[in-house]
Amino acid sequence: MDEILNELKNDYVSILGKKSLNRLVDFVLGFQIGNELEFTMDFKHGFLGWIQKKYEVYDYYNWDSILLWNNAMSDSLAFDAFFTDLATFIESDEAKELQVVGEKYSLYTLFSKTKNRPALFFGNKGLKKAYFFLNGYDYGFSKANEHLSELNEKFQKWIEIKYGVTTGQEWYRIINFYSETEDDAIKNFYQLFDEFLIDTTGKNLEQSAN
Repeated sequence: MDEILNELKNDYVSILGKKSLNRLVDFVLGFQIGNELEFTMDFKHGFLGWIQKKYEVYDYYNWDSILLWNNAMSDSLAFDAFFTDLATFIESDEAKELQVVGEKYSLYTLFSKTKNRPALFFGNKGLKKAYFFLNGYDYGFSKANEHLSELNEKFQKWIEIKYGVTTGQEWYRIINFYSETEDDAIKNFYQLFDEFLIDTTGKNLEQSAN
């Protein structure tokens, strides 16, 4: 995990496109699953509690939301603040005493579990979250295995063919464009991803999860 965080810090343009805490979080969550690490929204174990204590925010907010709020909702400033706070946290007594707590999921299990309760995965971020999540998954899978994963790229091409789009827009933008609302776009994503799996693997999402 430390290796990918260093890569994101030093080469965020080629991996994320720009400084973005939101993109970083989604990418790293995907990376965890692709790299077969324990999946946890608090991917540096105990970081959430430490952030809550530092910023005196004890209501239920994710640590990234707290950093965004304390950086005038600037995704770029929050990105920089994350790495500053993370470095301090790693050296803290709290971090040294923590035990790893998490659960391993497959990509298909996660999507299957959240299909009927998409807010568990998407929160208020919208479909862009899944795009950077799948990018992270491909990157993590490729690091953990001897061959590349091109799931995001294959889904991109499948969506372009499905909608007859050749503009070079990312697949999440295409689905958003052809959906009436953001909620519809997320529902359409699950349906389209299910169709994609059937076309490319012969199994639907639930079958792939099992």
